[in-house]
Amino acid sequence: MSLIQEALKKANQEKIVSPKIEPETIRFDLEEPSPNSLKIKAIIAGLLIFFSAFFVVQSLIPAKLPIPGNVSSRAFVLSGVTTQGGGQYAIINNQVVGIGKVVDGAVLEEITSHQVTLNLRGKKISLAL
Repeated sequence: MSLIQEALKKANQEKIVSPKIEPETIRFDLEEPSPNSLKIKAIIAGLLIFFSAFFVVQSLIPAKLPIPGNVSSRAFVLSGVTTQGGGQYAIINNQVVGIGKVVDGAVLEEITSHQVTLNLRGKKISLAL
């Protein structure tokens, strides 16, 4: 026991004290960007804006545009003719249209029991069932 008591006395006398540590200030020295890096960043930003606008415009343009003056009756498909509520209607290109209404650029002028007449820029097109 004397060994333990001696060690305790010695420890109390020396009083081990940890050194006081001061926090260090961390500094970041930011350099000014070089003119070349600014040019590269501007070019990349310009390209991103250009391609973004290009793809947005492309998504707004219909896939197939009719070519004026080159439309035949094959561009129109008559699926049926009906009378409802005193009005006559035709199903053309999967659209229900009445007299005077426009379907794919053509005005529906006449509906009979088995046929319709369209006017496409002054050209008469007859479709039969």
